[in-house]
Amino acid sequence: KEAMTPCVFIKLNRIMDLIPKAINKDNVGAQDDSLKKDVSGRKFMEDLATAGYPNKVLVKCEGEYPADKEILNGHMDIFPKQDGIANTAEIPLKYFPYDKYRKDGKENPLVAIQFKNLDPLKGRLLHVICKAYYDGVIHSKKDKAGLVKFNVMLK
Repeated sequence: KEAMTPCVFIKLNRIMDLIPKAINKDNVGAQDDSLKKDVSGRKFMEDLATAGYPNKVLVKCEGEYPADKEILNGHMDIFPKQDGIANTAEIPLKYFPYDKYRKDGKENPLVAIQFKNLDPLKGRLLHVICKAYYDGVIHSKKDKAGLVKFNVMLK
């Protein structure tokens, strides 16, 4: 019997004319408090510095709650992978800006999350949260800004 390895695709909403700028050493201190107040956000910012501030939009996925983070540790692969930052995908800036005519091949970028070795977790509901990181992004669960949440349950 083969192990189940479900895959989830995440697509960024098309925000017309958005030209995101990567977080870099010059603007890192000017980011929204939503990144600074969140333990996960602070850790990500440290990892971002260690990785040399890649010039890309990044998407980090993990368990939403501490128990989910622990359970999902080592059970997720994310693509296209950003080297040096765990569970993080990269989106090259060439995909921006969007416009209503999709000129120059600027299609919606996708991020894929593949779950692996989940058989021991059958019957358990897993809460996953993915956050986009770029200069000026605001993460708000209340307003569903800068992030997406979803649940995974294997039967």
